[in-house]
Amino acid sequence: MKNRINTFSIARKLSSSGGKRGQAEAIADVVADAVNQQYENLATKDFVRNETSIVRSEISDLRADMNAQISALETWLVRWIVATGLVVAGLLITVITVFLGVLRVRFNIYDPVSGILWYHHFFG
Repeated sequence: MKNRINTFSIARKLSSSGGKRGQAEAIADVVADAVNQQYENLATKDFVRNETSIVRSEISDLRADMNAQISALETWLVRWIVATGLVVAGLLITVITVFLGVLRVRFNIYDPVSGILWYHHFFG
């Protein structure tokens, strides 16, 4: 394990201030171990770059999946709108046909062959 701090300098300062040489070295070693353990838990630039590229890749995959799902939904929606329009048009044609048939039979005022409305029934 690489020491990130100068244990010799710490031991020398502790012993020069009146402590015993063995105690000073032990204290310096304990401090160095604690510091080294903290450094082991830190993220390096390479680790952060690697994790960032993984997250970006996952985001890109999600974006592609979402675009595919949106495209499929748009296709389904367009088909549904066209089908609904055709049903409404068919119903409208049926209603108009029935209405014109009722006019022709009931009032005898519509000639389906010529498409002329005959008013002689009302105006003599």
